[in-house]
Amino acid sequence: MTSEPTRDRGMTLIELLVAVMVFGLIATVLSATITVVLRQSPETVARVDSARWEQNLGTWMPADLTSAEWPEDADGDGVPDDPTQAVDYDLYEPCAEAMCTWGENVVHLQWEENGVSIDVSYRYGMADDGTYEFRRIECRSGSCESQTLVRDMPEPTSGGEPPISVTFPPPVLSVDENDHEIVNTSGRRVSVTIKTLDGTELLSFTGGGTERIDLQPAAIQPPEFLQARSGCGGPITLIVDESGSLDDADVVEIKKGVRSFVSTFSGTPTQLQIIGFGKEARVLGSSGWNNWYDLSEQSVVDGLLGSGSPINSLDNNGATNWEDAIYRALYTETGQTYQSLGNPANPPAEMIVFFTDGMPTYHRDEDQTGAETPEISDSAIPDHFDANNTTSSYYTQFDPKAWYRAAWLLGQTSIDVIGVGVGTAFERSANLDVDTTLDDSIIRDDWDAPYQSGYPSSGNYYRLLPAEVALGDLIAGNDISNYEGDSTDRYIKVSYDGGWDAEAVEEADLLTTTDFSQFGGALESIALAECGGTLTVQTRLRSDTSPLKKTVGYEASGEHLPLTESQTSSVNKTAAFDISTEGGASIDILLKPRTLDGTGYRADGWTCRSKNVEITDPSKMSIHDAGEGPAGGIDLNVAANEAVACVLWVVPS
Repeated sequence: MTSEPTRDRGMTLIELLVAVMVFGLIATVLSATITVVLRQSPETVARVDSARWEQNLGTWMPADLTSAEWPEDADGDGVPDDPTQAVDYDLYEPCAEAMCTWGENVVHLQWEENGVSIDVSYRYGMADDGTYEFRRIECRSGSCESQTLVRDMPEPTSGGEPPISVTFPPPVLSVDENDHEIVNTSGRRVSVTIKTLDGTELLSFTGGGTERIDLQPAAIQPPEFLQARSGCGGPITLIVDESGSLDDADVVEIKKGVRSFVSTFSGTPTQLQIIGFGKEARVLGSSGWNNWYDLSEQSVVDGLLGSGSPINSLDNNGATNWEDAIYRALYTETGQTYQSLGNPANPPAEMIVFFTDGMPTYHRDEDQTGAETPEISDSAIPDHFDANNTTSSYYTQFDPKAWYRAAWLLGQTSIDVIGVGVGTAFERSANLDVDTTLDDSIIRDDWDAPYQSGYPSSGNYYRLLPAEVALGDLIAGNDISNYEGDSTDRYIKVSYDGGWDAEAVEEADLLTTTDFSQFGGALESIALAECGGTLTVQTRLRSDTSPLKKTVGYEASGEHLPLTESQTSSVNKTAAFDISTEGGASIDILLKPRTLDGTGYRADGWTCRSKNVEITDPSKMSIHDAGEGPAGGIDLNVAANEAVACVLWVVPS
C-alpha cells in the first residue's frame, strides 16, 4: 500500500493568533529594552550627535579655512581679526537671495579662485519646521547655494545668542632646549563649541595647531574636527582613458602606471576612486555609481595590486568621451554634485587626475551614464565650434562640441585637476579648417588659430589645434577659441625629459609624454607631489590587524624638525606628519608614541613601508631604545621622494 505525500496544511487560526501574540511580546520587550538603554545612557546620544555633527563640519570648514584669505589686522594689535567679526553683517548681501541673510552669522570667510569671488557664511537659525540648524552658504559671483550641516540643534542660549560658536586663538610658539620651535597644539587651534539653552557646554570640537596657510582639507574621516598635520591624503579620483585608439601594449603600461599610483599612496590616509572611460564612463571595482578604496588599509592595497584586481579590467575600446568621465567624477547618479550633497561617505574629490591619450570624440548627448548633464547655456559653446567630430584622415580626431561640454562641466567645480597626456597624439594636432572632408560651417574665418602648411603635400593650408593645447586649456580653464598659436602662459606644463620632477609637478596643470612606459612615472610624481616627504602612523591590534579605537598620541622630532605631534583615535585611524626635506635630502627622525597608559594595550612591534615595500634596512628603520623596545619608538630615515607609512602593533597589557 502506498502512502499519500505529506501536504502542507498551513497554519490554523488559533496558531496564527498565538504567533502574533508571541511576536508582539518579543517586540514590546525589545522596544522597552532599547528605550531603557538609551534613557540610561545620555552620553551615548551625545556621542552619536558629536560624531554626526563633527563629520558634517569636517567635510566643509577645513577646506574653506584652507582657501580663505585670513582677515586683516584692522585694530593693529598684531593679531589677525576674528573672522566672526570681520564684516558688517547688517549690510551683508552677497546675493539677492533670502538664504544669505537667514539666521545669524557665526563665521564669514572670503577668497578668490581664478578671478571668481567666493563668499562663505556659516549661519545658525530656525528651520521651517521650528527646529534649529547650522548652515553653510556659499556665493560665487552672486549665485548662492545652501547646505545644512547640523540639524536639531539647541535653541538660542538664555541671552539670545546662537549656541554654536567658533573661535580662532592666535598662534602660540615656544622652543625646546636646542632652540628649535615647538608647534604648540593649542596655537591657531580652531574651536567649535555647542551649548545648551542655559549656556552649559554641550559639545566642543577642537583642531589645528598650525598656521592657517598650513591647514589642509580633512579626509573622509576627519580627525578631531581638523586635519592640520599633513597635506597628504583625502579623496582622489583617477580618470583613465580606455578608448580604442590605445593598443594592447599601451594598456599594459597603463595598468602598470595605475598600480604604481596605488603603491605610492599605500598606507596613507588616501581614498582612491578609479574611473575608466571610452564611449561612456564606468567606476572600477563596482557595478554601482561610485567606489572608494581606502589605501590606509593594507588588505585593500593588496587587493588592488593582486591578480584579481579591478585594475586588470582596464581595456581599449570605443570613442573618447571626456564629458561622461568628468560627469561621473563630479555628480551623483541622480544629478547632484557631491559638493552640494555634503555626505562624508560619498565626498567630493579633493583632486582629480585626468589621463587621456588624445582629444574628445564623443559627448553625453551621444552616449552617457546617469542623469542628464545640467543645462549648458548657449553662450558656453561658440557657434563656429558647435559641431561634432571634425577629423580628417591625416589628423588627430577631435569633437569641438564635446570639448566645450567637458570644459563647461569642469568649470563648475573648484576641485584641483591635473591632466596627464600620453601618446603620439601629443605630438600632433586636430585639423579644424574647411576641407573637402569637413562641413564648411565648422570654422569661421575669424578664428585666430594660425594657418599651417598641411598634409598631404597638395599645398593646402589648415587651421590646427595641438592636442596639448586642448588638454592644457581644459585643465587651466581657458577657451580654445582664443588660441593664436602660442601656448605660453596658457597653462603650466611638465614634459618627460628623462625624469619626472615631483616639485615641478606640484604646480603643473599638465604632464605630457609620448612614451607610455613613462605613464607610471607621471602618476608616481603626482602622488609624491601630494604625499612625498610625509610620515603616517597607525595603531593596530596584533590579533586581528584592526585599528585600535583608543586615542594614542605620537610625536616626531629630528635635528632640523620641530617637535610635532598627532594622534590616532576611534575617529582618525591615521596620524600624519609632514617631514621637512629641504633640497630633496633625506632626514633622520624619531617617531614614538607619547604613552599607551590607559588604553589597556602595550607596544609589541613596528612595521614601516614605502611604496608598499616593507622597510627592512636597519639604516632606514630601527628601534630607538632597545631597553624600552617598541614603546620607545623608532629611528627613521624619510626622503622627499617617498611616503613612509608605519604601524605600531599592540597587544593587551
